[in-house]
Amino acid sequence: MRQLLLLRGTFNVLFAGYLLIAPKDTMLGGYYGVIDGALALLLAVALFQSVRGRWLFFIVLLDGIVRLAFGGMLLLNPNITTNLLTGAFFATAVITVFIALGITGVLYGVVHSFKEQGHSGSPQSLVWPAVVASVSTALFGVGLILGPSGSVERRFVVVAYGLVFGLTLLFAGIRLRSSAALPEA
Repeated sequence: MRQLLLLRGTFNVLFAGYLLIAPKDTMLGGYYGVIDGALALLLAVALFQSVRGRWLFFIVLLDGIVRLAFGGMLLLNPNITTNLLTGAFFATAVITVFIALGITGVLYGVVHSFKEQGHSGSPQSLVWPAVVASVSTALFGVGLILGPSGSVERRFVVVAYGLVFGLTLLFAGIRLRSSAALPEA
């Protein structure tokens, strides 16, 4: 699980850095969605196999499916945003899903934190990263709605999201190592 967190975090940070210097490429979002979605699904499997991470399985599985669907849609339909109606529908759907996914993740983290608060020795190493990643996902959706309207400026919203999300996963992977001595049962 730790290696997948570190790999997914590194991928997101590198993607954000590449996005800053890359020429405008419509396929870039599709590749990002498919690769990050596949990494999320692998992480979901690892979480399901871990007793202390099982509570995160559903949200990470949902995250992986959404990212795979988003990336696949962009790869299969690279001109999806050229038709005004289709582009508006697609953008609205993506933004709504990111906001809903973020809110769901925050609720999962808060509920889990309250449930586990009374248990001594309960690992909390995955709670704060789940909440921070979920807040950044919801803010990404809100940023796409309320943020700048130009494509260059929106690119910075995506870069900021990729950096915050990726760094959160990296820190979770690093912190998971330090709490690896905690019992799984």
